[in-house]
Amino acid sequence: MYPLDIKDKNLKNLVSLLKSKNCIIEGGSITIPFKEKFVKYVDYISESSKKIGAVNTFRIKDQKIYATNTDYEAIILQLKKLKITNNSKILILGSGGVGKSTLLAALNFFKNAQIHA
Repeated sequence: MYPLDIKDKNLKNLVSLLKSKNCIIEGGSITIPFKEKFVKYVDYISESSKKIGAVNTFRIKDQKIYATNTDYEAIILQLKKLKITNNSKILILGSGGVGKSTLLAALNFFKNAQIHA
């Protein structure tokens, strides 16, 4: 693991390094403030991540970056585990990356629930 704290202006340079032939990094995690900024550098992005506008996990293969937002899948699993149903009332507090993921998950999987965001 290589924790890295970079300045916004250096993100493009980092992506170039990640896509280079000599890169030893195979994938990683993206946190704030880069979850939304990283999207424009991704070669392949999951459909849910496109709608959310943020990614938090990436994989590098053949000098291409594949990214997704695992918050979306985790929220769906957690809401189901808590026995949230289509008749539930769901409160989403906050509008950051996880808030957006929660809203999309609720809209897609709990279509009849009352969602308060």
